[in-house]
Amino acid sequence: MADLKPAYLIHGDDEVKLDAWRTRLRARALTEAPEATLEVLTDDRLTVDALVAATTAMTLGTGRIYVLADGVEKFRDADMKQLAVAIGNLSTDITVVLIASGEAKNGKGPAPATLAKAVERAGGEVHLCAASTDGRLTSWVAGRADTLGLLISREAVELLIARVGDRQRSLMRELEKLATYASDGNRIEPDDIEAVCGVNVEGRAYDLATAIIAGDRRRALQLVEQVKASGEEPMRILFPLKSKFVDTRTAWAMLEEGRTPQDVQARLRLYPSRRARDTVAEARSADGEQLERAIAELADWDYAIRGGSNLDGWTALTLAVERVTATPRASV
Repeated sequence: MADLKPAYLIHGDDEVKLDAWRTRLRARALTEAPEATLEVLTDDRLTVDALVAATTAMTLGTGRIYVLADGVEKFRDADMKQLAVAIGNLSTDITVVLIASGEAKNGKGPAPATLAKAVERAGGEVHLCAASTDGRLTSWVAGRADTLGLLISREAVELLIARVGDRQRSLMRELEKLATYASDGNRIEPDDIEAVCGVNVEGRAYDLATAIIAGDRRRALQLVEQVKASGEEPMRILFPLKSKFVDTRTAWAMLEEGRTPQDVQARLRLYPSRRARDTVAEARSADGEQLERAIAELADWDYAIRGGSNLDGWTALTLAVERVTATPRASV
């Protein structure tokens, strides 16, 4: 952002890169303060009308006006004409950064094509930030470690992914912890991962629920084994796992009633907005009966790990996952 363009569209599913753009914009506005101002529009505050108003507002300031619109993937084509006109008529002292979070695949991201064209016509830039696929995730981790001055072995990378999961933001946080901890020429080996990096239990619970909802039995059982191998107590995964299923079941029921994604977010208080979008997307493709079975199985598992069964907690969970994913899903 050295030579500023009037508008930037940043979209994709690389969480670390999206965060970097957010951070850079905030830092730049802070550096130029008090002359510069930053208007942040996200979640309920982000509407087309609010964004247009922010880009056309008069100000008594003498510096640049920065506008961050975070979540524009929710805009529909019907909104684009109004927004395209506003972007095409930005005054020279306004810079707009539009961020859209969502799947990036085959060179396409979550932002509407009409929005990308409007930004380019206005002389702005469009950046697609695609996350690494599973096959490239080890290379991504190694590359990020290198930027932090770490020399990380492949075995350490694989252990880090196994403990933390495949969410890039979580992996980046652990790499930053390792950079603070590192000694011996900044070399990172599996022993360092064991010493510094904890298991992201909540993230694993989320991933496990997602695999079960998708009917991915192999992935679900693999995740159970990974959390078990980390040495965590089964009780630690129970609450976030149950919470995820209850939220998805509630979202499924609301969508069946014709309620909107915004209604779901307000009812469940799901923030940030990305969490709400993920829950709605999973609920749309879910089998309501399967969700009910999963919640019932979790209740039985809770009873088992509190001493109500002769089975150990992890064995009881493995059998519960097998039962839920063994039943064919209803067509949707």
